[in-house]
Amino acid sequence: MKLDRSFLSRLATGDTERNVALVRATIALGHKLNMRVVAEGIEDLDALNLLTAIGCDLAQGYYISEPMRAKDLGSSPARRGDLPTSENAVA
Repeated sequence: MKLDRSFLSRLATGDTERNVALVRATIALGHKLNMRVVAEGIEDLDALNLLTAIGCDLAQGYYISEPMRAKDLGSSPARRGDLPTSENAVA
């Protein structure tokens, strides 16, 4: 299940508590349906850390990597979009 960047852009504005609750509920729904959840549009460490804390599985966005051609994927680190766990958390 893909969490659209429009949900994440709202986290930085206005009613943050309500927006975090919406993102958290969407992630929980995906997990309840046995889906992995990927958040798109991650552009900073704060967003990545927040999504990690609320259980999002994968992330994509300019903070993680700029878009690249398929032929260049083999040279990038494996599973780069996986969110950190307690073992490999971002400082």
